Amino acid sequence: MQRQSEDKNIDVLIVGAGPSGLMMACQLALRNISFRIIDRKGHPTNYSGALIVQARSLEIFQQMGIAQKIINSGEIANEIKLIFNGKKSFILPVKEIGKGLTQFPFLLLLEQSETEQILTDFLNNLGYSIERETELDQFTQNDHAVTSTLRLPTETGRPFLQNI
Repeated sequence: MQRQSEDKNIDVLIVGAGPSGLMMACQLALRNISFRIIDRKGHPTNYSGALIVQARSLEIFQQMGIAQKIINSGEIANEIKLIFNGKKSFILPVKEIGKGLTQFPFLLLLEQSETEQILTDFLNNLGYSIERETELDQFTQNDHAVTSTLRLPTETGRPFLQNI
């Protein structure tokens, strides 16, 4: 397994291992661009801040070879019921939204935690890992580089600062 954390000279530092950070890491990994992905949390999220996977995301997942896994993990929405002041206002059919425009003409309901797990597995299979309990403390920039200071976990419980 590659340890991107051992190299202090990287091209990209990704701060946050939510769906966007994980997708960025996957794309960089596929293109052999050096990166580190860090997250201050000690574990993945267990809630859903993001619930709907759009067609364009599925098209990118298809390029990565994981679209079917994503689709199998979710549920295709047939309709959206809009409720205002506790009363059902109307139903919006979405079963074939985008029909004729994409190979994924639907809205896919998938909990954020499941999306994150699939993307994390994808990264792990490529030899990368998320550095948990690691925070961006500060960064400085000049004409030639950006220097970042990370707050790393230690066995003593006292944070360790590392410049990259």
